[in-house]
Amino acid sequence: MSWKNNQEVSAPFNGNKSASELFFDAYQGFSTKQNNREIRLAGHSLGSQMASSLMGQILDHNAASKQKLHIPERLILLDPFFSANGKEYLQDAWTGERVRDIVDRIQTRTSTSIEAYRSSAVGFAPVAADQNRPLTEKVAFIELNSTGFLSQLDQAAKHNYAPLHYFWSIDFPPPGTMEEDGATKVLGISASTPLKDIQTFIQSGLRARVVHGGDSASPRDDIHEVRAQ
Repeated sequence: MSWKNNQEVSAPFNGNKSASELFFDAYQGFSTKQNNREIRLAGHSLGSQMASSLMGQILDHNAASKQKLHIPERLILLDPFFSANGKEYLQDAWTGERVRDIVDRIQTRTSTSIEAYRSSAVGFAPVAADQNRPLTEKVAFIELNSTGFLSQLDQAAKHNYAPLHYFWSIDFPPPGTMEEDGATKVLGISASTPLKDIQTFIQSGLRARVVHGGDSASPRDDIHEVRAQ
């Protein structure tokens, strides 16, 4: 394994810790110094597994230690990818299965909100991928059908659009919605949607699909269709 510092210089790493354990070590040092009101963990593709693993390690640490770490308020999975079949290093569990277990623990023990955005068909790859539908039913799930400006054949570009869309969307108000459920008015879900509104969305058992705005890369003109899971 190798790592790259903030000067873009790569160096080999010869330690005996996994990447997720190193991530936890870095977070542990950060958590004792930060004073932000809201911490977000965002993982793209395989990085969604890394972000989820960090959340699991934070929960494990806080359960065993008197010195508690700050628990991130939001976990964002950006076009997450979960490979099919069990893994030896996970005692034959599937990666998606492990992430669902962590999500269950998060939702049982914390008030952290979890969002998942799908922007490509990468997660539908035959044989290789696990669609992990049970996970999308537990979280605020948004289908980014707003990539019409990209070729349907260029799934790599659609896959890489998810983090661009999420971080760009902080510049604009939450997207409007075409539908509301019968009892609770909900906002569309984006990086600018307040935490309390994301929690309301999850509790309502809804999912969202972008139905307007696909002609441009910008999230400015996105409109969500909201419907039951």
